[in-house]
Amino acid sequence: MKTREALYKETTEIMRVMAAYKTLKYHQILRLYPDKPEIVRNIISKLIQQKRIVYSDDNDILSYGDDNKQNYNRGLISAFWVLIDFIDEAEYHSPSEYPAQIAFFMNNEFYEIIYAEPEKEILINHILSANKKEQSHKIIVVENEKQIHKITAEDIVCFCIIDENGNIEYYNLE
Repeated sequence: MKTREALYKETTEIMRVMAAYKTLKYHQILRLYPDKPEIVRNIISKLIQQKRIVYSDDNDILSYGDDNKQNYNRGLISAFWVLIDFIDEAEYHSPSEYPAQIAFFMNNEFYEIIYAEPEKEILINHILSANKKEQSHKIIVVENEKQIHKITAEDIVCFCIIDENGNIEYYNLE
């Protein structure tokens, strides 16, 4: 049985994540806490009842606050799937500024997860080449393999493609 203090701590953590990222998939929150699925489901249910978050059954989206018109940000949701892969090692994470969707620290190194929307590769190359002063390891999320050769920034750790269920296929540079 969970104590009130433990439930409060877990609720606070879920609300911190939702307040930071605004809109995420329901199953992403569950995957953040893989050892506590029932507890997390109960917390989410209570938060929905309290109208602190809104759930859209149409697209499995949780939105922070009582505004169910939050923008569905495919880039952020894709980047969050990648973050979940590294969450056990991530020391800190937060939303970031374009073109990065998420920034995080892991093993005392700074990483950025960048979503490369199709047909925006030139723009991303330009922005990343202009920001050479920021040393980060870059994980680039693409929609298809054809995009990989169009992105030429430095410090790219890998590319990845994510399906609708959050399954990730990683591609290393050769």
